[in-house]
Amino acid sequence: MKKLLLALLFVVSTFFVSGDEILIYQGEGYHYNDILQSMVDAQFAIKYNTEKDVYYFFSSDIFNKGWVQLTELQLESFKNTLNKYVDWENTAVEKGVEIKKEFPESAISTKVTWKFGDDWYGASINMNFKFFSQSKTRHQFLIKSNNVSASSNEFIDYKIETFYLDKKQVNNLINGISKTSIEKIITEHKKNKEVENLFK
Repeated sequence: MKKLLLALLFVVSTFFVSGDEILIYQGEGYHYNDILQSMVDAQFAIKYNTEKDVYYFFSSDIFNKGWVQLTELQLESFKNTLNKYVDWENTAVEKGVEIKKEFPESAISTKVTWKFGDDWYGASINMNFKFFSQSKTRHQFLIKSNNVSASSNEFIDYKIETFYLDKKQVNNLINGISKTSIEKIITEHKKNKEVENLFK
């Protein structure tokens, strides 16, 4: 019981995702399924926490739900990497080449909070991004991370299952997390909260 209380205190004080969480963008991509040996549809989300003033890259699988924290500066870095992909994709198609390369100086070192079963865990994590050519005409943007162990339990680990995004999905993501789009969504959320407060 004491161990459980200490774990809960740790979660609440350092990692727990609290406050209003706004969905900024719901994204689509693919995971590679080793059993099927093919790509399968996958989803992720960009969320904004009003209380902590941070963004999250949210994804889930059959075991975990994970919130990778992104400051505003880190979100801008992520956008820059997405734009770099667009440049590289244009060049790769124009030159008719295949490239598999990490985007230079693009890694984001941050924190992750994840829920495994009914329990919450946290750790430091690195998000990484890669340009990956499936062919000379199909070039994807990869979102992945290192594997990390929970700060409170070294036997519980987490990593972002690699997302593969095609050009159209990347462009949709760029538009979905543009400054204009984010401001519009947050403004709308504030208006809705003001209306809700009238009926308390």
